[in-house]
Amino acid sequence: MKKIMIFFVCVTLLFSTVGFTTAVNNMNIFDAGDSEHREFRGVVADSYDARKTSKTNIDYEYFEVIEIANFGQTAWGLTTADFNEDGRLDFAVSYATCPFEYSTISIFYQGDDLVFTQQDVYLFNYSYISDLDSGDYDNDGDIDFIFSYSISEGSGKKREVISMLFNDGDNNFGSETIIAEVGSGLETQKERRINPQLSSADFNGDGTLDIIVGDNSGKVELLFNDGSGVFSSAGIVYDFGSISWGLTSADFNGDGYIDFIVTATDRDTFEGNLYLKKNNGLSSCFDADAGEILIDTHGNSGNLITLDYNSDGDLDILAGFMNPYLYNNHNRVYERFLVWSLPNSPDGYGDDLREGALTPGDFNLDGKMDFVAGGVQGVVRLLLNNYQQFPPASPVIDCETHRVDMDVAYNYTFTVSDINEDEVYLYVDWDDGTSLEWIGPYDSGETIILSHTWHEKKTFDIRAKAKDSTGAESDWSTLRVSLQKNKINNYDVEVKIFTGVIGRNVERNIGFDICIWTLNNKEEPIKVEFTFSEVTPRWWEHVTFNYTAPVGEKIVTFGPGLVNGFFQMQVTVDGITVERRGMILCGLVILRPIIDLPELEENAL
Repeated sequence: MKKIMIFFVCVTLLFSTVGFTTAVNNMNIFDAGDSEHREFRGVVADSYDARKTSKTNIDYEYFEVIEIANFGQTAWGLTTADFNEDGRLDFAVSYATCPFEYSTISIFYQGDDLVFTQQDVYLFNYSYISDLDSGDYDNDGDIDFIFSYSISEGSGKKREVISMLFNDGDNNFGSETIIAEVGSGLETQKERRINPQLSSADFNGDGTLDIIVGDNSGKVELLFNDGSGVFSSAGIVYDFGSISWGLTSADFNGDGYIDFIVTATDRDTFEGNLYLKKNNGLSSCFDADAGEILIDTHGNSGNLITLDYNSDGDLDILAGFMNPYLYNNHNRVYERFLVWSLPNSPDGYGDDLREGALTPGDFNLDGKMDFVAGGVQGVVRLLLNNYQQFPPASPVIDCETHRVDMDVAYNYTFTVSDINEDEVYLYVDWDDGTSLEWIGPYDSGETIILSHTWHEKKTFDIRAKAKDSTGAESDWSTLRVSLQKNKINNYDVEVKIFTGVIGRNVERNIGFDICIWTLNNKEEPIKVEFTFSEVTPRWWEHVTFNYTAPVGEKIVTFGPGLVNGFFQMQVTVDGITVERRGMILCGLVILRPIIDLPELEENAL
């Protein structure tokens, strides 16, 4: 059973605080003294290819990947602390059985040679645990837990709960103490605040750990701690509109006040950014605005942590989107490096860190910051910092179109990156007998725009590689362009179709996102007709939408409810039709590859 994430927008808030410990009837508790202990010796993941290259920049082994444990599914909560005070960094993880029977919180105590001993400390059979954090919330000198989950009422998840597990001093944890219930629980989708994500820090400077909460609604809420582990809401810091999942806290500007960063995504437009909310040092802590945009995440939202990867004194950002990405802070410009592509599970399911967890720490005491990662498949991995002198990353090549006309100049962009922040030189082979040899130098992160004209009707593979100031060279990166056939005069329209849930589970009758991109270079608007048909042995549904698309319009609509079977999507533009076919199997959306708009030749008239 895989987790189903359903996104809703919430416009109202109901908050309550409970300041007492309450036993929950449908929960069982593991006493740490009686629970099972299992020893895990870290094994280097043999599926990791340290030299894999692609347009997403997997070039070098920036971290050594070590698989610690595999729980079956939903390692969504991770937190780091020295729980037994032996000078070694431990971590705790929340996960669930597959199929779901219960969720568990386990501490992994670190021994010699990165050997971890697992101790299950809490069993929770009501729901999946969405997130986990730790700290001394009641100021008694030991490490407590906070965790979050969603409450199901009627047809689906409606509200979120944040609970505390108080430590008795010997890493025994009693029943949950509910410290906040958020959301109205109404049936309307906009009233649902679910899938809560947590970050704790002393935001108001009173010496106690407070909490910020993000969720599917896009709201970020601040909860103040009175010092004993009783929390009260300070209100909504900001409503980003949709999906404020990624949250982490740190002093980003060095003024002594704890700020936070958040990834927030607009579900209607698929646009998203990573925002920095600076602490104003006042009793409110934060101003009533969205804050500063640090990074365009291109619609991604997921987990965030901060660490100083290269020990230069600047906080870098590590983001868990589908895969882990390192955003290296270079003079307040954040360069993105793909750390690792997560492998599929043995049964073929893809892993995903957007609904997973990350936690940082120096686990091998070498002075470099490492991190632990967990995702939807329940695999927990330790990634050890391997910072050293690396060659530059393969350049990222981009263009305005992959289909070009002969004897017309086109611009191509080449972005060069070096994780050591060395100056970089660029070599470009145009594949037509011409090249540019080691132009530069350029700063790491710089984008170079080069113009080129093609004089033959064929397919060309543009190749580029980078060289740093030490002489180390990257691997080649490649971009293919083709000379297009003669088109009907004045016709210049392209269409692509995709869905926001490719390879993701969806619930029947919930619907899924269809995104139709149109590129219209004609002077007048174009008519776009979108048709969705669902065919099963006993069901036929046929829905048609009509739009008028101006130049460069991006159209987003929603498909109808889903049942198992085959479906097809068609887009008609000026009488030309693009089609995509797919299948719903046990709630999983499977799409055939993207089909571009057919080219029109003059002799087709």
